[in-house]
Amino acid sequence: MRYLFFCAHPDDLEFYISNLMITVASNPKNVVKIISMTRGEYGTLEPTLRGSKLGQIRTQELRTAAKIEGVTDVDFLGYIDAHLEITPEAIKRVQNAIEAFNPDIVFAPEGIYSYYPHDDHIRTGLIIYYILKNMKQKKVPKLFMYHSYVNTQYFPMIHWRRQSKALRCHKSQYHLLLPTYPLRFLLGIYFGFRLRKRLRLTFLAEAFRKVDFQVNKKRQLGFRQRLIGRIISKVKGRFNPYKID
Repeated sequence: MRYLFFCAHPDDLEFYISNLMITVASNPKNVVKIISMTRGEYGTLEPTLRGSKLGQIRTQELRTAAKIEGVTDVDFLGYIDAHLEITPEAIKRVQNAIEAFNPDIVFAPEGIYSYYPHDDHIRTGLIIYYILKNMKQKKVPKLFMYHSYVNTQYFPMIHWRRQSKALRCHKSQYHLLLPTYPLRFLLGIYFGFRLRKRLRLTFLAEAFRKVDFQVNKKRQLGFRQRLIGRIISKVKGRFNPYKID
């Protein structure tokens, strides 16, 4: 199987879906590739570090983390952090990357039901969703989206030690990652309760949504999901993880 993991920024996969990535990469029959839309050039509260300097640091951080997870094929599409737009050029570039790798399965940030309202994440997800939905090939990769509040799949965090080691590679992001650890832990516990009993090897889990492209199938959201969606829509307009001059 060929797995293609997309992220908007270099630390996304380690935070959201590292255990699954470690598992598929450990199988020698699988081929795994990571593509980051940006190099995370503006992911800092320190103005003097922003730009290409931070981009170089975060590029190496992702490559180091990926090696811990068993992935050596890492690519960057060259978009600027916090400036990713949905354009014909971006769609074409991402489509070319997907077709060149020819994956069986694609993982991407949630673009529709995201609980993380960062524009780069949402736009990355929407671009990939659009490409796969309109792909004319006989073989269309299966699409799964992470950091979704409408999850259909759950995966046990059986490699949490390696995940933690990989996440610690992103030293430039400690000021942003450390405050979110309690939320990530609570989400891990919640997702753990959603695991099937035979998979409950740990009480923590990751979650993601399998995308169904059937045109006539409308997803019915429950009250909790609709409530989360309303809250996120209110927060999104005010959300800015770091100030950009």
